[in-house]
Amino acid sequence: EGTTWIHKVSSTNSDCLALVWGKGEASRHNATAHPNLLFFEHSSWNTGRNKLLRSALRSGGAYLYLIFLDGDMELVEYEDYGLNTGNAYRTFERYLLEWEPAVASPGFFMHVKDFKGQEVSIPYNFDAIFNAIHRDAIPLLLPYTTQWDRRSWWYSQYSVIVLSAAFFNTRRLQFNAVRAVNGESGGYVEREDEWERPLIWTLPALKKPGQLFGVPLTGHSPIREHPLEIPQIGGDGEVAWRLPVPEKKGNASYALDSSEYDACHPLFQGKRAHLLEAGWQGFRDIPVAERGRDNSCEPLQGIELCWANVTVLWQYEPATIFYSQIKNA
Repeated sequence: EGTTWIHKVSSTNSDCLALVWGKGEASRHNATAHPNLLFFEHSSWNTGRNKLLRSALRSGGAYLYLIFLDGDMELVEYEDYGLNTGNAYRTFERYLLEWEPAVASPGFFMHVKDFKGQEVSIPYNFDAIFNAIHRDAIPLLLPYTTQWDRRSWWYSQYSVIVLSAAFFNTRRLQFNAVRAVNGESGGYVEREDEWERPLIWTLPALKKPGQLFGVPLTGHSPIREHPLEIPQIGGDGEVAWRLPVPEKKGNASYALDSSEYDACHPLFQGKRAHLLEAGWQGFRDIPVAERGRDNSCEPLQGIELCWANVTVLWQYEPATIFYSQIKNA
């Protein structure tokens, strides 16, 4: 299966790494292993994707996007708005180059009914089955947190969703010309779905109140599909609450420094260590969080429990109050 994906997805402008996680697969494939075929027995969904991330960064390739997808899905062309190529993977790449979003996903067969007729849309929730991350957004969104692996392999994606809504609200796009389809469901070992846990844990990483506009702060299950209305200033100077409109990258920058987020939050301490270990020099022009290099952050081991419980709940309440005040103004 791994080598099938490598041949299916690779092109003159793209490379493919495939990870096989089943028990005994490494020994079974060793004799004929493809150099881009990786093995990681007993991995979780998150540790497996993070191994692929490290391998991609260490390769030294000047990739514009890293695209992660599950091996039990298929990408198909669904509607033709003028950019289709006859190959769904090449069509998706064409949309990436046309729009150059921070984060992108195809339509997903379980979610697309409410975006019918829209070539490009902005969902709030986007499934992790197939995601493209712009190289400048990698330090903010990747690697996937393993904080919750013993509870749910789903929770890491919710941190990605929250951060995408906070920082890239109009440039986290869904391309509906293509659709991700899979016939399997429920294969995750850990699958708790108390979504308030990763939400409350992630929120204190945000530093500026305006980052909260795109993030629903109320408990919800399942996760809402549509984005929230956000304040937008019209030509007359009046502020109106409207749904965000998809935007192309243009002159926008996806590279953020730690003035935009709390680099001492466990989410970002873990990211920094992981990226440095992977050899981040392939993206030298992208700043890694400043705080923590001189041991100014508390050790992760000493504060992990605090972040996951009391401290975050204390910081979450004023964030909710602030959002309510603005929304009702």
